Amino acid sequence: MSIMARTQDQEQKRFEAMQRRLESLERVREPEGGKLRLDDALARLQKLEGRLAKIEETQLVQAASIRSDLALAEANRQARISKPSGPADPPTLIPGVPSITPTSAFNLAYNDYLNGKFDLAVGGF
Repeated sequence: MSIMARTQDQEQKRFEAMQRRLESLERVREPEGGKLRLDDALARLQKLEGRLAKIEETQLVQAASIRSDLALAEANRQARISKPSGPADPPTLIPGVPSITPTSAFNLAYNDYLNGKFDLAVGGF
């Protein structure tokens, strides 16, 4: 009889442990809790996509500005090469357009090369 009582107690404890595990699994699978977490994740993802789009747009504008500066610098260089040597003209500065150093021009051209924009890279070099 005592063996049977102990066995019954052990089975009762196993049953209670299984019941607790089942309840915890049901809490995890609750549709409302899962839906709230999914909605929150989607909202965060949309925010991050918006921020990424703004960053990409800014980079495109900056790259276009830099390419414009490089084209202007190249045109000025070509003009200086084709002119007969005479008194040195001061460099032409355009208000609002930053000047670009040779190192910056090289780095930009190298980045174009790394990104597979070979024609643009050749022009930059």
